[in-house]
Amino acid sequence: MSQRILLLGAPGAGKGTQSGKLADKYGLEHVTTGDALRANKDMETDHGTPREYMEAGDLVPDPVVNEIVKAALEEADGYVLDGYPRNLSQAEYLDDITSLDTIAHLDVDEDVLLRRLTGRRVCEECGENYHTEFQPPAESGVCDRCGGALLQRDDDTEEVATDRLGVFRENTQPVIDYYREEGVLTDIDGEAPPDEVFDDIVDVIEATDWHPPAPENVGIPRHRAAGLGYCGLLSPEMKDNWLCHAAVTPLLGMRTRSDLCRLRPEFQHRTGVSACD
Repeated sequence: MSQRILLLGAPGAGKGTQSGKLADKYGLEHVTTGDALRANKDMETDHGTPREYMEAGDLVPDPVVNEIVKAALEEADGYVLDGYPRNLSQAEYLDDITSLDTIAHLDVDEDVLLRRLTGRRVCEECGENYHTEFQPPAESGVCDRCGGALLQRDDDTEEVATDRLGVFRENTQPVIDYYREEGVLTDIDGEAPPDEVFDDIVDVIEATDWHPPAPENVGIPRHRAAGLGYCGLLSPEMKDNWLCHAAVTPLLGMRTRSDLCRLRPEFQHRTGVSACD
């Protein structure tokens, strides 16, 4: 089952863990911004290569990131997208280049995120990961695998973690709000045990494997936090007048994404029917 899945969430929400498990379950590519940039450092874009910015210690600008992500998605026969889009500009670009079957948000309170981020420890010898609260070693500060010392990374200190969450609130929370307002995002309780979180995401994915009924009784599915909802039933005339952004139309069997759906203005004016009535 080829799927195009987007996982959203703050640092520490568990996107990487869940994305990897989803990729394994469905045989998809796990696409992250960081991996895509590292794998395509020398890809030429209209704004230079990623390497030029990375070696200078500068943030890679959106136009370069966008082209790198686009290339990665085009090469994938189904994917789980993790860590992109990070802002509304990237979200709008993503709308233009692909359609998404599932958009899920791992919802975790900030105090829990801070505990997760600041409690992480890594072995300086073998790189094994631990957590002081959720996955502690048998002996405090000592790696179970090799006996090496466990260290806190610089970007896991409370000061840095707090800054990262602030950046997320400013830049990426509007992306989550955007998808939620469009009715295409499902919130997942990211504070549940990891296996439960995974099962909840799988339930959402498999619930969206939807195909339309006969044309005379066609419903438009739109993802909502409570599950699948319907935006009313369309007559054949309405069906013919329905427009969907980026050619994503469940009416043609494409599943779930109906963001920015519009009725043709003249039809809307004539009938008084608006999108999602």
